[in-house]
Amino acid sequence: MVIEKAGVLEPFLLLAKTARGSAITELIRQVTEAPNIFVFGELLDSPNVKEIESSGNVAALDTLKIFAYGTYKQYKEMKLPELSPPQTKKLRQLTIATPRPNVNEIESSGNVAALDTLKIFAYGTYKQYKEMKLPELSPPQTKKLRQLTIATIASQQKSIPYDVLKRELDISSIRELEGLIIDCIYSGLIEGRLDQKHNRVEVDCVVGRDVSLPAVDAVIDKLSSWCNNCENVMKNIETEAIRANTEKESFQTHRSSIENEINSIRKTVKTGSAEREDVLMEEGIRDAGDKARRVPHQRKTPRRLLSKDTHKD
Repeated sequence: MVIEKAGVLEPFLLLAKTARGSAITELIRQVTEAPNIFVFGELLDSPNVKEIESSGNVAALDTLKIFAYGTYKQYKEMKLPELSPPQTKKLRQLTIATPRPNVNEIESSGNVAALDTLKIFAYGTYKQYKEMKLPELSPPQTKKLRQLTIATIASQQKSIPYDVLKRELDISSIRELEGLIIDCIYSGLIEGRLDQKHNRVEVDCVVGRDVSLPAVDAVIDKLSSWCNNCENVMKNIETEAIRANTEKESFQTHRSSIENEINSIRKTVKTGSAEREDVLMEEGIRDAGDKARRVPHQRKTPRRLLSKDTHKD
């Protein structure tokens, strides 16, 4: 991450828009001596600064480029004008902040064993190290590589027998093996638990390791396959959703039809019941009238008053 105070370079950029010839050379000296400026890319992109090369003052431009992305050693190797004390201090500071050369350059230097050892730690295993003629590891390195090997095995299987780990790690003691596994768990390399009853490790999750360049294609293929599977699942879900919506609409239509039929039957039943009640009422009235006509009118005859003598015998 590059840290630069905002706006510090802005005054020099404004001056660079109008400066020409020796003024640009003086501007480069001032900006490279400024204590709070460590990034010079914008100044290099200035048209007036680029014109220095065509004017013959290449040394000033090369000096600015050294300050932009070079080192003090590179400056010493080039035939450039002598730096002032502030410029020397600034360039040395920038050299400290410059990243070290790529580790792949170690191979060209002839120290292949060191690079191979680093590769083993990046994405290899302890067993692979033992099979290669590499420099002997220190005890901390041996422990670290064995832990990384456990992480590799844990990424491939979730239940790891002790026998597999003992063979891959070249460890004969169960106590030493369990201590190494516990260190992996406490360091966050893996999450899981020891199953001492069945002599195995149950892994929940594991930290991912570096991926070698030859394995990148395999990772891409797996990710592509996973993406294709996700797309197929999404298509199936969409198909099922369409089918479910169609069935829902069909069910609602059928339900509405049944409800309409039920309402129609209810209306019919109510209408029929009302008509039957009217008919029965009319028939009841008519029957009652007929009965009244058939029964003759009976006169009441007064009772004969009996004298007291009538009851005397």
